[in-house]
Amino acid sequence: MKDFGLFSERDAASAAKTLARLARFAQRRDAVISTIDLDSLDRATAFNILETSANLTETLHFGPIFVDHL
Repeated sequence: MKDFGLFSERDAASAAKTLARLARFAQRRDAVISTIDLDSLDRATAFNILETSANLTETLHFGPIFVDHL
């Protein structure tokens, strides 16, 4: 899984800030990706985009649990 920096935080306030930045980044990224025709890209590039999206989604789902844990 790609590391987006959230799980290396050791302070709840910093982790919450990082999580908010990641959520904003994910929204902007989704807007850009929705304009791209993934079928027109080569397989490796499309796979990389989709894999990063999946990793980001996973981080955003587990992020609040991590922040609460801190």
